[in-house]
Amino acid sequence: MLSRIVAALCCSLALAPASARERCPDAFPAAADIRALGWSADGLAELKRAAQEIGSAALLVVTNAQLVLEHGDAARPLPVRSIRKSLLGAMIGQAAEEGLMSLDAPLSSFSGVDLSELTDDEKKARLRDLLASRSGVYLPAAAETADAAASRPARGSHPPGSHWHYNNWDFNAAGTIFEAQTGETVFAAFERRIAAPLCMQDYQAEAGAYSFLRNFWGVKQSPFPAYHFKMSARDLTRFGELHLRKGVWGGRQIVPEGWVAESTRAISPTPEPIFNHYGYMWWVAGAQDDASRRRLGLTAGLPAGSFAAAGYGGQWLIVIPAWDTVIAHLTDTGGLLGGDVLSADEKIRLFNGIVAARVGS
Repeated sequence: MLSRIVAALCCSLALAPASARERCPDAFPAAADIRALGWSADGLAELKRAAQEIGSAALLVVTNAQLVLEHGDAARPLPVRSIRKSLLGAMIGQAAEEGLMSLDAPLSSFSGVDLSELTDDEKKARLRDLLASRSGVYLPAAAETADAAASRPARGSHPPGSHWHYNNWDFNAAGTIFEAQTGETVFAAFERRIAAPLCMQDYQAEAGAYSFLRNFWGVKQSPFPAYHFKMSARDLTRFGELHLRKGVWGGRQIVPEGWVAESTRAISPTPEPIFNHYGYMWWVAGAQDDASRRRLGLTAGLPAGSFAAAGYGGQWLIVIPAWDTVIAHLTDTGGLLGGDVLSADEKIRLFNGIVAARVGS
């Protein structure tokens, strides 16, 4: 009974103003015995040194719900970039279970969504295809990187569901569909559906922002905006822990267990060096060829079943069930443009540091 009262109080604080939510307790106590949790003290010290040298804004490592490493300002909300997609994905899983939307419904079935730029074949793409980045709709999109735009397939080259391409059009359209079907903004919905139950300490819905793709004259080039979240590393770690625990927090099923399993399974192979498969808005670590790994400078892969949310510049939320571990890493990318951005070599160094700090790796 007492635990239920505490959980209810925690949730009510999460819906209150920031000054009240600051009273939310830290989720993870400091570990008393790091080695017993599978980590080397020297290895973690080296990892922290690497984070300092590459300019990481925050790094948290949590194992068995205990804090084993903290670097930087874990309470500072920062733009999480494409981690936003995994945040939305959890809410779509909730809404689908509630009957608010069907994953197998074609785009043409969703009211209140502007599909005027799509062909009849493109309208056949299902919501499930958008989540897996396999819509077959190849149009310019808000917040699309130059690399993604350059590699975008020709329009009409692949039927819906048949080909993976990391596609911001899919993710942005999924956000608009979610809002149309639930009647909430993604930011307010996250506050109610995720931040409040998890008693997040720093999340503020009003810090969220939309951006549209516009031409030189300011005219919208896509009806679907990108939805940009700001979150702290300690709040992100709670979100990762939620998925590590199969959607359960404080004894309550927040995200459907089946959805956590489905969204984090490997669906499509990708060219990424570390998380080389994609699920539903999550990156998944699959088997890696040793020669390819050495060529990239990776000392080792992650255990099977590991998955991650990742964003431009070095934003990472890594979940490693085999190690009972969640890792949150943020850089200060300075808003939507510019700021600190990790190079490929710096990302590899950080990842190798994580693996090296693990006892027995």
